Amino acid sequence: SRLGLAHLKAPRILVFLDIPAGTAVRRIASRGEARQVHETEEKLDALRRAYELVCETAARECGVRYVKVDVTMEREQVAEEVLRLVRSASEGDHES
Repeated sequence: SRLGLAHLKAPRILVFLDIPAGTAVRRIASRGEARQVHETEEKLDALRRAYELVCETAARECGVRYVKVDVTMEREQVAEEVLRLVRSASEGDHES
């Protein structure tokens, strides 16, 4: 409510794409491009924790289903898992 978002409808599911900060930094470095100022292990870890807190708060306060997906897997595996979760949440909508 402090953000003024009370008029928005809560999602059925939040999918948290979880990656350790060190892994994220290595992936960013592998691109061969200059890193942005926030792309450090310390800052990405703080950002990861903040997003997880948002998901946990939405689950606790709004009853939103929250799931974590390990994105250290191959892209195809991540995509399949996210699709499975979203389909599962959608099927739950039809059962109501």
